[in-house]
Amino acid sequence: MKKLIKSPSETEASLIEMVGVGYQHDSKFAISRPKGLGSYLFLHFLTHVKALTREGTVVASPGDCLIYGPKDPQLYHGNGSGLGNDWLHADPVKFGRLIEQLGIPVGTLIKPGRSDFIAPLMTEISHELLHRRPFSSRMIYLLAEKLLLELARQLKEKSDISLTPRKRELLVRLREARFKIHGDFQKRWTVSEMARLPCLSPSRFTVLYKEFFNVSPVDDLINVRLERAKWLLSNSHLTVAEACFQSGFENIFYFSRIFRRKVGIPPSKYGGRITAKPISG
Repeated sequence: MKKLIKSPSETEASLIEMVGVGYQHDSKFAISRPKGLGSYLFLHFLTHVKALTREGTVVASPGDCLIYGPKDPQLYHGNGSGLGNDWLHADPVKFGRLIEQLGIPVGTLIKPGRSDFIAPLMTEISHELLHRRPFSSRMIYLLAEKLLLELARQLKEKSDISLTPRKRELLVRLREARFKIHGDFQKRWTVSEMARLPCLSPSRFTVLYKEFFNVSPVDDLINVRLERAKWLLSNSHLTVAEACFQSGFENIFYFSRIFRRKVGIPPSKYGGRITAKPISG
């Protein structure tokens, strides 16, 4: 059996709590947690496995994945042979936020097009948890995010195959338009200007954009600008106003309001910033 790696005390706030890679068990081994784990459980199966999901009991094949939510009843074991899997326990808030953003299903069997990226990334995570090097928590977050991004990409590319030839051609055009919009996020884009890139009407462009990317073109651009603002506030000495305008926003009051609504805190408090108090007299 592979060695279990648990997050050390100084990284208890890490996204990943525990991880196991290449676990092998005999045919009598089973996991049964009727009340769930309290954390997310990510499973990558290496053998045929019978598992309880929100849709009922299913038989998973090698390469399949399953993510249990914090309160999901967990039951899985080998299907006629031993159980082999990679697994990790993850923070119920941070991990949940990531999988929600990426649209990855929870409590149901996931069949990615390929899964060869999973074990190497989980091995890197286990090394970070074990060796406690500087910035381990941040590195673990990035590795876990890459794991989920690649999984989401696999699921998206599988769904793209089912599109009609016309829809696939439109998807290519909208991806190219989205790339140009994101690359020029400081421009004062209108939906009509965006729609001209793939040669579509504004209404058709908006409908297809939300269908393909699960977000409206306006909200998508706002999110890109907010990510840029967050980076500037965390990695530079710019004022909030300077970060606002360099991120493509035109109004500091609107920027502060949308930042607080989307991020949860005002931009003046983001990244440990300290707002200087005016000196009286």
